[in-house]
Amino acid sequence: MMRYQVTDLLVLGTGNLAWNILSWTQNVDYRVRIWGRNSQERDRLAQEWGTEISETVEDKPGQIVIYALRDDVIAEMSSSLCLKYSAEVHLSGSLPLESLQAAKRGVCWPVASLRKGKALDLSLIPWVVQGDVELPFVSNFKKIESDIERKKLHLSAVFFNNFVYFLGKQMEDFNAQDIDLLDFIKYQTIENLQTSADLQTGPASRGDLVSIEQHRDLLLESENLKAIYELFTQLIAKKYGHEL
Repeated sequence: MMRYQVTDLLVLGTGNLAWNILSWTQNVDYRVRIWGRNSQERDRLAQEWGTEISETVEDKPGQIVIYALRDDVIAEMSSSLCLKYSAEVHLSGSLPLESLQAAKRGVCWPVASLRKGKALDLSLIPWVVQGDVELPFVSNFKKIESDIERKKLHLSAVFFNNFVYFLGKQMEDFNAQDIDLLDFIKYQTIENLQTSADLQTGPASRGDLVSIEQHRDLLLESENLKAIYELFTQLIAKKYGHEL
């Protein structure tokens, strides 16, 4: 991949992605500006990070326009801007590269959960890069060739991050009194995921119907949790050759 010669970064957006990009580009040797429809939030971010404000999206050589926006508006905006000289990059894990209309375009998806107010160490974040333009402040990346490869990685990240987080919060509500007692096993689970060995444990993996029935009784008044429990219990039991 050729390194695009950058003189300017123009960040479109005022949300979590934009906040983090501004945090990572504090000491770069090129111009960084922010544009946003929400002028109040745009001005607040510009003041917080000492970033220039752009009232319009100008088109010029050496500039990368970064779409730090919701997936459902990126394609339409790229089409309406019709940039001839600037390069375009979006940060989505699932949006096709072809959503961007510029001749020089790329995808740079950070494989991380990003939020305003919590700056992450950029060097620790892996990025998935596709296309012929990369972001100049990103060095820890893997180049891929297809949308489908990136979409599968994004789906996996949703399972690991969004779904596991949701389940964890559900369990906090279910065990509001003693949730701290689960801290050790939470960290142990993360550690177990780092190995390729099969470390699955629990009643479903050993066909322990007595324990499973006790769990079902506890979930009688929690319909959503019971449905999740039944799904995973059946999937695990089937993998290990048990009929429940």
